[in-house]
Amino acid sequence: MKSIRLFSQTDNENYETSILAVNQDEHSSKDIVDTGNIPFLEYIKSGVKKKVFITKDKFLIGKSVKSVDFLCDEEGVSRLHAQIVKDKNKFCLEDLNSTNGTYLNDIKIESGKRHYLENKDILKFAEKEYIFFDFDAKLDNFSNYESKYDTQLLFSNEITSNKKYNHIACLVSDGKKIQITKNPFTLGKNSREVDYLCLNNSVSRVHAQIIFDGNQYYIMDMGSKNGTYINGNIILSHIKYPLDHQDMIKLANMKFLFTTKDIVEKAILL
Repeated sequence: MKSIRLFSQTDNENYETSILAVNQDEHSSKDIVDTGNIPFLEYIKSGVKKKVFITKDKFLIGKSVKSVDFLCDEEGVSRLHAQIVKDKNKFCLEDLNSTNGTYLNDIKIESGKRHYLENKDILKFAEKEYIFFDFDAKLDNFSNYESKYDTQLLFSNEITSNKKYNHIACLVSDGKKIQITKNPFTLGKNSREVDYLCLNNSVSRVHAQIIFDGNQYYIMDMGSKNGTYINGNIILSHIKYPLDHQDMIKLANMKFLFTTKDIVEKAILL
């Protein structure tokens, strides 16, 4: 069992992080704006792995929609339950006097005190568990994590099927399968500039791109007016964010399911 590490200001590690801005309210401190390492929490919801990117120097977790950066609506979670803090290039966990407690590697932590976080630490807010990942992996090496990504296609301007999986990545929208056959694959409502035409007034002319680097798929917002979302979290423009199988993408209010497996014919978007 891992032990808890109390916060200290003597460490001097060098962290760089990418942003997935969820809720930029007045409570937030300076946003993390570098595009190096990507700390995140991983959890399982409805049998699917999900990621929550650590987006700010003070990243609040709880079930107060107006106040937190990650909305955790599990039973027993407090309105402002905990926060992950970046201070002097180190990430720490702090309980915010929650009713049912915050746990680090199965040990309940004391409220108001910061505790070091290390790669693959297990965090628990009330009864919901998350794994903290903070490894030295650039965005373009993101797929190396435990070989969790299902696609290993050859990099080219035209993406073709891989022998191992015999498929290419797809989007599903309103029951329609959209094969991602170009690289980058552009979505928007300008028929002359996009690869998939979005017939939705809220979508920008050139709204977003899906990019493949030979190992990993990413999505990048192209400066859209109404935003691009991954699993309900808005992303910043002109920064690549890795995509997982069964991630939910939203361009403004238009929903897509991203899949790297050829099982999408019966997919239904809620």
